[in-house]
Amino acid sequence: MCQEDEQGAQVSDTEISALVGWMATNSDGIHDMDIVEYCSRLGARNYNFMNYPVGGMKRSSWLPEKDGVPPPIDLPDLQLDVKLWGTYVIGRISDWIDCDANESWLADLSCVEIEKELNYMTYMPLRVLTLELKHRDSPKLAEILTKWMWTRNMTYSVWIFLPTDENHLPVSDCGQDARDIWGIWADFRSLCTNYPMQKLAVGLRLCPNLADEFLEPRLYKRWHAEPLCSFCIETSIFTSSGQYGKCTLPPAHYRLLMDLFVSMVQRPLIHSNSSEQVDEHLRLQYVNMIKQLIREKAIRSKEAALVGNDDNVLFEYLGHREYIDTLQMPLQPLADNLDSGTYAIFEEDSVKYDLYREAICHAIEDLVKIVGEEQSIVVYLLGAGRGPLMQMIIEAEELFNAKSCNRRDLLKLELYSMEKNAHAIVTLQFRNKYHWKNRVRIIEGDMRKLSEKVKAGQFPPPDLVVSELLGSFGDNELSPECLDSITDILRPTTISIPQKYTSYVAPIQSVRLHQKVLCCSGGTKYFERGFPGRGRLEPVKLQDGTYALPECPEASQFDEIYVVCMRSVCELAKPKAVFNFEHPNFEQKSNARSACIQFTVDMQSECSNFFQLMGFAGYFTAQLYRNCQLSIVPQTHTKGLVSWFSALIPLRHLYRLRKGTEVIFHIERKIDTRGVWYEWFCEFQDLLGPRFWISYWNYYPILANVLYYSVTFLSAVQTVGEEYVALVPLISGQQHKVPFFTRRLFFVFSFAVAPFLIEKILERIEGNLEDSLIAGETLFFNRKQRNLRKSLLHLVTSIRYTGIPVLYRLNLALFYLFGTYYYISKRLIGLKYVSFRAQSNYQALSYFRFFGAINIAQIVSSVAIWIQDEVRKRVTVGFRQLSEPRISEEEDDLDGHSKQMYLSIADYHSISMGFIDPVEMRNNILKMAASLLACGLDPEKTILFQQSRVADHTNLMYILGSLQTIARLTRMPQYKDKAAAFKQGDIPVNLQLYPILQAADVLLYKGTHVPVGDDQTQHLLLMRDLAVKCNTVLRCDFFPVPIQISAKCARLKSLESTTKKMSKSMGNDRSRILISDTKKVIAEKCAKALSDSQSSITYEPEKRPAISNLVTLYALATGLNIENVIHECANLDTKGFKSRLAEQIDAHIAPFREKYEILLQQPQIIRDILMFGTQRAEKKARETMAELRELLGFDVFQQINSYHHYSKSLDI
Repeated sequence: MCQEDEQGAQVSDTEISALVGWMATNSDGIHDMDIVEYCSRLGARNYNFMNYPVGGMKRSSWLPEKDGVPPPIDLPDLQLDVKLWGTYVIGRISDWIDCDANESWLADLSCVEIEKELNYMTYMPLRVLTLELKHRDSPKLAEILTKWMWTRNMTYSVWIFLPTDENHLPVSDCGQDARDIWGIWADFRSLCTNYPMQKLAVGLRLCPNLADEFLEPRLYKRWHAEPLCSFCIETSIFTSSGQYGKCTLPPAHYRLLMDLFVSMVQRPLIHSNSSEQVDEHLRLQYVNMIKQLIREKAIRSKEAALVGNDDNVLFEYLGHREYIDTLQMPLQPLADNLDSGTYAIFEEDSVKYDLYREAICHAIEDLVKIVGEEQSIVVYLLGAGRGPLMQMIIEAEELFNAKSCNRRDLLKLELYSMEKNAHAIVTLQFRNKYHWKNRVRIIEGDMRKLSEKVKAGQFPPPDLVVSELLGSFGDNELSPECLDSITDILRPTTISIPQKYTSYVAPIQSVRLHQKVLCCSGGTKYFERGFPGRGRLEPVKLQDGTYALPECPEASQFDEIYVVCMRSVCELAKPKAVFNFEHPNFEQKSNARSACIQFTVDMQSECSNFFQLMGFAGYFTAQLYRNCQLSIVPQTHTKGLVSWFSALIPLRHLYRLRKGTEVIFHIERKIDTRGVWYEWFCEFQDLLGPRFWISYWNYYPILANVLYYSVTFLSAVQTVGEEYVALVPLISGQQHKVPFFTRRLFFVFSFAVAPFLIEKILERIEGNLEDSLIAGETLFFNRKQRNLRKSLLHLVTSIRYTGIPVLYRLNLALFYLFGTYYYISKRLIGLKYVSFRAQSNYQALSYFRFFGAINIAQIVSSVAIWIQDEVRKRVTVGFRQLSEPRISEEEDDLDGHSKQMYLSIADYHSISMGFIDPVEMRNNILKMAASLLACGLDPEKTILFQQSRVADHTNLMYILGSLQTIARLTRMPQYKDKAAAFKQGDIPVNLQLYPILQAADVLLYKGTHVPVGDDQTQHLLLMRDLAVKCNTVLRCDFFPVPIQISAKCARLKSLESTTKKMSKSMGNDRSRILISDTKKVIAEKCAKALSDSQSSITYEPEKRPAISNLVTLYALATGLNIENVIHECANLDTKGFKSRLAEQIDAHIAPFREKYEILLQQPQIIRDILMFGTQRAEKKARETMAELRELLGFDVFQQINSYHHYSKSLDI
């Protein structure tokens, strides 16, 4: 954490060693001229670097005195190579320098001398400079560092150390300071303008006594949100325990260090606070103890990462380290086309797709009950991308068919896939052709236009809608708008996956993320000025021919929602729900939302009063269907889910909050014809501070008027003004009688309260009408309702902004003309005044009447202008032009599906009878793979790999060979048949080991079912026997006992011999039908196929095996049963039957042959598929063999390595 984030990614996964340093002090002596020797001595004690005064130890040890002159800087750079300085030494400001000392002479001297050392630090090839805060407030030091960071080209970072004991930073005598250590650092950081950690970071000096804030995890975890780069551990903390007197840390210090140490780039330092030299043996124990602690943390992190628990895992063990605390813009799949790499990243999340598959299975079960078994189920995948969810839909269908054995027919879904990205359509078409058997109808276009196509009859309405449109904040990728656009074509029973989702927010503290958002502003590269922004501004062409976005001064980088894998944060309160959306939205609820969420920032602590709010973290939970839930909320996070990081909703400034402050977060989801956006702001309510009182300032005049008139007019007492001018309020028409109490009360209400209430009511009505009109931009809003609300809004705004001001001016004009009723409230109750003094200034009255006439003229002119504007508005008509999208369509149906399995190209088996030509071997491997792929094998469901590329096949074969006898292998029927081709004594060993290797092929992957022909039954029995024997030896059910899966169809015989099966092992190609055979070749093979002397077509396997074999082949090619084949071909003779058989076979394999030829022309695709499958197979094989070796006692190296650790030592 002390360097750039990228350095964390450079740490090796295989060997992570802690780097621990020693802080040199005067007790070790002065080594300004023998740094090399001093480094070597520390390296021999297992230290990796040291902290040494940049001006030299002699200068650092100087005792300051008034009018004294400190020693000059004297640490020559030629003692070490440039690279070695940066590797083994970090600098330190001289210990006596104190820019904020109480003595003015020392402060002035320190300010001068620290400038010298900062300058010398720039000259030296060092990368880090440390110094320690000596006061609770250090404004002068902050000012010097701020000037350097902003104005000088600093090539090093500054680490500011703070003690964990508040007694080292005492409160001055003149006042009280309730700040804790974190608060002191936060203030100093703020004085340094919160400069990023590349130049300014913080370290903690672990003292024997810990402040209360370092004893409570909820408090010291605030340091996770800071650029914490180092720990300085005092030697006085270490204690000796145990019979060997090894050094240990107290439990509180141990827990603190384990919790705050989050990355191997953090640098622990050991510091002796004693004036005596540390014993070399103790020095070695100190470093070994710290390294052992870090190794324990690494081991725990590795274990936690494996089980998916990353609450306290070292950054190096996270699977997505490059994303840690990295700001990313949310994806805009509707506006932008995603690239292949982005699709690939999201498709790696197996947890997400497993949950989707489970949800789809539940939905299919419910839909079958609803629509019945006779009707097909229409499934739409919206926003298909590259098709991973379509794969889940097909797998869900297969799982349903596997469970529903009682159904008369297999369920076959009617599949539609819609995607607007034309580039992803290419991938979908490929997968549809080679993976999905052209079952899926692919629709290119915007899903929001699907409704028009369905209404036009081009596509059927859906029974199930599946989508993956959720963002990190749930709805921020426009899932509600996309799914609502098809609501009018849904059936009442249509199911949507997901069904509903809810967004959450929580207040967070993180100066790190605040700095990163700050770094997003300014500095736009010249040649990137025209890149589209996140707002609605479009790039414009400048006079010089370049492009740039228009300047927008009011826009801020803090007005964006980001996506971040948050680690350097401290959550200030638990998340709360914000917006909720449900689908299908049959009630046509508006997607415009507003929410006001209140949080209480209370860390449940008595020792800390301040926290710092940076912004809010956004999460979501989604209910896919039934109990299938997705969640990225920390408290309920779906284990292993990696597709979504948290959303970051920043505030423009860091806000220091008092303990117990109420944080009120306002957020609105707004919609218009051009898009959707969020607006948010935050309020703080602190009863002990001024913000709370200022927030109610507009109520104070009302309260003051109510109180004033209550104690005067309401109590039948003159006001101060009335008493001063000798006026008495009376009721009009009644002399010498004050108004009744009810009239006086009505006056107080109408004068003080009614105007405020009327304004608030009109404001609320106007706001609600505006929100409803914004929501009216959605597809399903009633036009009549919209016009009505528009008219009401116009009426309300006219009353508020025109009617009420005109009424006030009219009342004032009447007062000027007639001399009564200055307030409307007094006019309502008919209140007049009687004066006890003579009124003689009649000339002033004429002036007032003149003012009244002017007011009347202004009112008339204003009303005339308003009426004219209204008339003009009513004759203005606007037009909006819409365009239809173009949709390209492709449809083809082909039956067939495959199940997931391990399938190897058995090249080892092919040499059991001898080697073949290498070129022929390579071609055979490619042809076999192409044949399988052309027949519809899905390389994502079925692991297709090359047998010889997985070495553990032969490893397991050797182990299994110890459990079988040569006698039984010799008795195997296939061995006898193939051994007959060799002379006695020339039989290859591999021919006899063939069934052992075959057993290893299955047991290595713990196969449970093996699809083989009847001729392999003996081999399967031997395989089952080996599994049982091995489990007996291991004393556990390690290998499952495989079950044979036999083909439902009859066994095909060779076209040339009824005693042999149709097989590739037969030497003559005319004995079999190949996928590469052309129509002409097939016709020739069928014409020459073995038959008998009878011309009729019958099925009698015992009497007429040759013609029965051809009938079986005809049935397989056409999908008919044997009886229907005999009935269809009853009028044909043998020649005619063979001719029709050739036509049917060619029609059946033609699509496969076409795919086969295309694949052979692109061998790299085949190689990539084989490599992909081999990697997956190797992973499973390694797991099986690792478990087997452990059970057999072969894992001696693993036992040694689990306790053998490596550590780097400094050696020059």
